[in-house]
Amino acid sequence: LVPVAAGLLRLAKLASSLNIVDPGSHLLLWKAFDFCILLRTALCLVGQLAAPLQVLSFIPLCFRHKQIDPLVELDKFKQLLLQQRQDHWLLPSMCAEGLLSLQDASGQRHERALGPVTAGQLMCAESALLPPGFKVHVSVNGRVLPRSAHLAFQPAGPTYHLHVQRKAAALDSKPIARVSGCNATSCGGSPASVAPSPPACSEQPTSTPSPPSPLDALCTVGASDFTIWYGILQWVQCPAACIDTCLVPPCAAETLLQLLSEDLLVQATGSFLPQGPLILVPFVSQGHWSLISLRVAPAGIEAELWDGVPGRNLSTARLLVRTLCRLDGAAFLSLTEHTHWLQQDPASCGALVIAHAAALTMQDASNTLLDWALIFQHAFPPHLAFLQGFGGLTPEQDKDLCLLLLDKGVPSEAVAARVQAAVAKALKACASKPSCMFRWILAEELQNHVERQAQKRFGTQVPKAKSKKAKPARRQLQAPLHVDPLQLRLAPGTFSATSGSPLGQLDFHEVQAQATGICFCTTAQAAPFVTHARSLSVDPLALVTTAELAADQVGAARVQSIRYPAVFAPTEEAVLVAGSLIQLGDDDVQLVSASIAESWIALTRDESALAWEKVAEAPVRTLLQQIPALQVCKDPTCSQTCGAFHAAVDEVVEHLFLDIWARQWCRSAGAKVKAQDAEVFQAYVRVPASSVMHLLRLSQTGLYFEPRAPDGTGPHPAWSVVWLPGASLAAAQHALRTTEKAVALARLGKKYGLRTREADEQQVFEAHRPQHQFLKVRVAAHFRLHPLPHGLQRSALVQLLKQWGWTGKPLQPDRGDSNGAAWLVGASCDPPAPAMPLGSDYVLITKIRDIGASSKAAPLPVYASLRTKKALLLDDDPDEPAADPWVTGPDPWSQARPLQASTTVPATSSAGTKLEQIKADLKQDLQQLVSEQLEAKQTSEPPPGLSAHDHRLHQLEVGLNEVRHQNSKFESWFQNIGTTVSDQAQQIQALAGTVKEHHHELVKVRTDLQSTVQTAVLGMQSDLSAQMSAQLAGQLEQIQSLLADKKHRTG
Repeated sequence: LVPVAAGLLRLAKLASSLNIVDPGSHLLLWKAFDFCILLRTALCLVGQLAAPLQVLSFIPLCFRHKQIDPLVELDKFKQLLLQQRQDHWLLPSMCAEGLLSLQDASGQRHERALGPVTAGQLMCAESALLPPGFKVHVSVNGRVLPRSAHLAFQPAGPTYHLHVQRKAAALDSKPIARVSGCNATSCGGSPASVAPSPPACSEQPTSTPSPPSPLDALCTVGASDFTIWYGILQWVQCPAACIDTCLVPPCAAETLLQLLSEDLLVQATGSFLPQGPLILVPFVSQGHWSLISLRVAPAGIEAELWDGVPGRNLSTARLLVRTLCRLDGAAFLSLTEHTHWLQQDPASCGALVIAHAAALTMQDASNTLLDWALIFQHAFPPHLAFLQGFGGLTPEQDKDLCLLLLDKGVPSEAVAARVQAAVAKALKACASKPSCMFRWILAEELQNHVERQAQKRFGTQVPKAKSKKAKPARRQLQAPLHVDPLQLRLAPGTFSATSGSPLGQLDFHEVQAQATGICFCTTAQAAPFVTHARSLSVDPLALVTTAELAADQVGAARVQSIRYPAVFAPTEEAVLVAGSLIQLGDDDVQLVSASIAESWIALTRDESALAWEKVAEAPVRTLLQQIPALQVCKDPTCSQTCGAFHAAVDEVVEHLFLDIWARQWCRSAGAKVKAQDAEVFQAYVRVPASSVMHLLRLSQTGLYFEPRAPDGTGPHPAWSVVWLPGASLAAAQHALRTTEKAVALARLGKKYGLRTREADEQQVFEAHRPQHQFLKVRVAAHFRLHPLPHGLQRSALVQLLKQWGWTGKPLQPDRGDSNGAAWLVGASCDPPAPAMPLGSDYVLITKIRDIGASSKAAPLPVYASLRTKKALLLDDDPDEPAADPWVTGPDPWSQARPLQASTTVPATSSAGTKLEQIKADLKQDLQQLVSEQLEAKQTSEPPPGLSAHDHRLHQLEVGLNEVRHQNSKFESWFQNIGTTVSDQAQQIQALAGTVKEHHHELVKVRTDLQSTVQTAVLGMQSDLSAQMSAQLAGQLEQIQSLLADKKHRTG
């Protein structure tokens, strides 16, 4: 750098000696160099001190170069400006269709182009027709054009010369023949139809026959950036577009990703993204096209990723959105991934991007848009582009996968099909995560591969090798389990009476008249009680069998199938047994169950006032936080006006929602969607049974509750819904307010109804739908009636069913035929006959399906642990022992058989009967009554041996004693009354004094208030008077001065 700085210093001294520049400039330059300022800074300083031509004229003098003519340099500069204008100015004639004049070794030709064409596009089209190792230059008038130069069309444009040069590493292969009709496209550029011819060069390779199109080797599959840009632009500029849309070219996202990789991005440049329209940003990553839609709001930017392969470009999309937010200076709010269609083949990612953009623009995701996009991509003419998205495997990945499959034993003829199936399965698995069940190598192929490897290594093969090493399958314990009732003990608190009092266990011989409790027995032991079907006790008494009774054995007895817990005595473990409960007492016996109810909760988006964004993030938490009625009030002093749930005094409730499951986001029609697009949120909850009525009477609009059956098969049988056809929300709310028996609103899709108790359903139905006949039918099955007379209406069918004596409800018409119409009927039982008469013909009744039938497998008769099951199998003896064949004769083993004691002790009841308690109470009451009467008689009668006079004196004495006793009572009463009256008088006096004091204080306050107000009013009046008088005086003086001036001027 020192010689360069010295030369610059000498140049600066020479310029100052000739008085061209400031004499102190060389000192400034040397000072800059002395302080280690960069050479570029020093050169810029020299350029600022002297004109360019002056510097060029003095450089030859300093360095003894050839003299430079300033006029010639000016002429060269002018020519350079003209060439740059010719290369870079895009004239209107270049944007339209035109002809290019091209000259090569074969002569001059004309090629038609459909839009602006650059020299780089022409060179790419020509180079594609040559083998590797050759390059093409475009020149005009001996000047080689840069790649960015625009080509002018005829007749105003020049003739462009094509030159082919051979590189050092050129191959000796033959070139591809030229075919007219080539489209060349740059990143974000416009299409251009160019059909180049063979270039003129002495080293040009000889030509041979070529494929039909020269671009088949360049762009055979996938979609380019221009295809994406042009396809989306068709919908953005469509007059039928529903929303305003802004399209970002695909090359912009690619450039942004390149700048990110090179760490060349600057900081925020200010807001440049528009806030009104929807911004579409297509981009390609790893050969796969995706689409980002941006919605700019004052709070920040919300983005959505649309991709046919979910999760493929999610990380790249998040990086792009964060970068755009940083450059725009906006906050990044959210990025969600959506898809309308899944990618089915490897090369349709570009068509899916166009289809998703069309769906966003038209606000409609119909399959017609996807079909159009696929046809558009397939019919788009071949062209050259800088960005290309294929959507499938790269050639290297495809090659590696083929080699791997071949190495693992897949036949060579099945490798291509297996790779294609794997790609399709992988694409489908992206949308059906979390697992991917695809078999890369079939079982028979693996077996053949193993056999070949064994033959190759060891020269032999082992037939059925695995079958020899396989262990025998372990047999499951499938034998039925029979439980001995003598080995069952009653679990505490399992059975109770109607009043809730627990019941004890009885032995079978203790089951008799006026007994109380529960007894376990077999079906054979319970058969006589079922046959007689009589009540034995006024108290709760029941038999519980260890197996369920058949329906034909029940008869008139009160029998109920249950599943109850018990304790198996040999293992001391709990078991669940399916049996029958036979009621033998006047008071019913019942299984103790938890006071928990299952409900279905639904929150509708169109009616709810809650922010749906918060609901989508945490629905249950939002409901509990925003709705006070879903909270439990724990304040013992609350007056029950807070709106929260108040539990009973003897009930402990910590939370209203005990359990929540089966959360779903769906539309009003029932289809499942994502939370952001959902119209209804629904879930199942377990709540305390005492809170069902509280939940039904919630006043929160858009929140609906429905009690469910305990087994979860449908709605609760104690509640019904009366639907209001055609009613709106306001009409349904008015009907709820004006109907006494209606409890809550119900909604199904767009239909509203009134929820009421089952006993009040008919009354509510007749009040709101008097023109229809009420049918109370619990639908258990659907039946099809055919053939019926054509045109048969619902009312006529109801009368027909009533005439047949079959309780059914017409559901909807079914598809009939020429023989007659058809209807679907819901009924709780089978029809009287499979064919019912109708006039001279018959109607066939066919069962379609059962309603409410549980699809669950029947529970096991006995459910227990493995240890208890083994004990049951080992002790599975018949309930009644078989007859001993040695009873009638001598038993030779009688002396050797040890005596076996019973291992179980029958349980006895410790609870007394109700009659015994009544007898004991009666005896006690009679004894007390007799003793009281005897004492009274002894007190009232005189002692024996007295005369009549003494007898009268004795009666008078008794009367005086009674009067004295009554007087003492009266005195105490009067004394208490006097004390109470005196206390009340003192309280009244104290109240009178307090009222008098308050009266004095009120009088004083009134006097003070009057004086204060009067003083303030007088002060304000005086101030206003003074102010008004001052203003009037000032105005009067101004008027006088104006009049005086006027008189002076007129005088």
